[in-house]
Amino acid sequence: MKTRALFAALGLLALVPCWVVRYVPTVDGPSHVYNAWIEAHLDDTERFPALAEYFALDRRPLPNWTSQAVLRALLAVIPPAAAEKVLVSGYVVLFLLAAWLFAGAVDPSRSWLAFLAFPFVFNVTLHSGFYSFCWSLAFFLLALGVWWRGRERPGLRFAAVVNGLLLLCYFSHIVSLVLALVALAVLWLATLPAAVRAGALRRHLLHVPILLPQAILPLWFLSVQRHEAVIGPSASFPSWSTLFLPRALYTFGGWPQRLILVLVFLVLVLLTLRRRWTEGGGALHWREEDAFAVLSVVLAAVYFLAPDEMAGGSMVKLRLTLYPWLVLLPWLAPPPAPALRRGLVAGLALLAVWDLALVATRYRARDREVTAFLAAADGMAPNTRAVALVFGPDGVFPGPLRLFHVFDRAAAAQGLVDLEDYEASTDLFPVRFKSPVHRLPTDRIAEEPQSVDPWSLGGEIDYFYCWNLQPDSAVARWLERRYRLIREEGDARLFERRDRVRRARQEAEAP
Repeated sequence: MKTRALFAALGLLALVPCWVVRYVPTVDGPSHVYNAWIEAHLDDTERFPALAEYFALDRRPLPNWTSQAVLRALLAVIPPAAAEKVLVSGYVVLFLLAAWLFAGAVDPSRSWLAFLAFPFVFNVTLHSGFYSFCWSLAFFLLALGVWWRGRERPGLRFAAVVNGLLLLCYFSHIVSLVLALVALAVLWLATLPAAVRAGALRRHLLHVPILLPQAILPLWFLSVQRHEAVIGPSASFPSWSTLFLPRALYTFGGWPQRLILVLVFLVLVLLTLRRRWTEGGGALHWREEDAFAVLSVVLAAVYFLAPDEMAGGSMVKLRLTLYPWLVLLPWLAPPPAPALRRGLVAGLALLAVWDLALVATRYRARDREVTAFLAAADGMAPNTRAVALVFGPDGVFPGPLRLFHVFDRAAAAQGLVDLEDYEASTDLFPVRFKSPVHRLPTDRIAEEPQSVDPWSLGGEIDYFYCWNLQPDSAVARWLERRYRLIREEGDARLFERRDRVRRARQEAEAP
C-alpha cells in the first residue's frame, strides 16, 4: 500500500512541469492546439468566415485523431493553453496507470516495477509535441496488459475491451497499433504450447478472429499514404547507441539519469536470471512470461529493420527505441527480498524526482522564451491571414525548431488564418487546406524575397510576424516596401500590410 501511495504521489508530482508554465513548451503542440481550434470554429462562419475559405475537415479514419478530439472537446469549456495542459496531464496519468497495470500483468505483486516508467514520461517525443503518439504508448501498454491477464478467457467482453484499446491505439498513432499487433502475435505464439498441453487449443485459436479486424485500418492507411511526403526532421543517430542508451530519453541533457536507468534495467535483468536459475535448480526453464523477454528482442529487431521515414511520418526509429524497454516490465522478477525492493523503489523514486526537477526547470526556461517570442503578437484583426518567419540569432533562416509553430498560439487566440499551418498541408491530420496553393513557400521568402508575390495565394497576406529579423536583410527590405512595422518587443516584430485597412473596408462595402 505504501508503494502504491508513493507511486501515486510521484504521479501527481509528474504533473508539475505542465502547470508551472504559461504554455507547455513543445515543438508541435501549438499547431495541434491551433488545428483543434479550427475544428471547433470551422462552422462558425459568422465570426470566422476566413476559416471555411481556407480549411476543410478530412473525415476519413486517420490516425492522429486522439489529441485533436480531446483538445476540441476541452476548448469548448477552457482556453487553449489550459486545454493543452489538461491534454498532457491526461497522458501523464494514463501512461503511468498503464505502466502499473502492465508491470503487474504476470504477477500483481511486481507492479512496483512501474517506477521504471517514470523516466519514459517526459521523453523526446513529448517535447516534440507528438501528443497522439504519447497517448498511443499508454494504449499500447493497456492493450498488452489486458490481453495477457484475460487471454485464457477470450469472451465477448474481453474481445470488446481489447479491440477498443487497439482502436484507440490506431486513432492515436499507427506505429503503436502495428507494434501492438506484432506484440500480441509474439505473445500468442509463445503461449500456444501451453494451451495445447492444457487441451485449450480451440480457445486459444479464438484470439485470431478477435484480433484479425485490427489489420483493416492500418492496411488502408498505408495504402493511401504511400506517396505522402514526409513531414518533420529525420533522425541520424548511430543505431546501437540510440537503442541501448535510449536517445529518446535524453531530454535536456539529462544523460546521467538515462545511464542510471539503463544500469538499473541491467541489474534487474541479472537478478531475474539469477532468481530463475536458483529456482530452476541450476537451469533456466521456459515460462510463459518469458514471452515478454522474447518480445523485447523482437521489437529491438524491428527497430533495426524499420526505416526512419514512412507513410508521411518521420523520426520513426527514435519512437521505436521506447518499446523494447517498456515491454520488459512484466518479465522482470528480482528476488522478493523486502529490503531489496525498498531500496530499488527508493532509488527509482529519487531518480524520478531528479528527472522531473530537470524537466520543470527547462520547461520554465523555454516558457520564458515562448513568452518573449509572442510579446509583439497582439493586435491582429480576426479573419486575417498571417505568416511567421523565425530566424536564428544571427538572422539566418531558419531559427530554432522549437519556435517554428509557436505563432499558432497567437493565431488561435486572435482568430487568424496561419498560412504556414503544417498539419493542414498534409494528409495526416483531420484539418487540411482546401487548396495546396494556400501554403506559403517560406524558403523562397528567405532566399529570394523579391520573387514572392503575396497575392499569389488567392488573398493578401495581412501580417508577417518576425523573430530575429535583421534590419539590413533582404527579407527586411522586402517587407519595408510592402508592409509597415506596427509592433516591436525585444526580438519580435509585427508587420501589417500597408493597405490592409483600406482594402478591408472596400471588401466590407462591396455588394
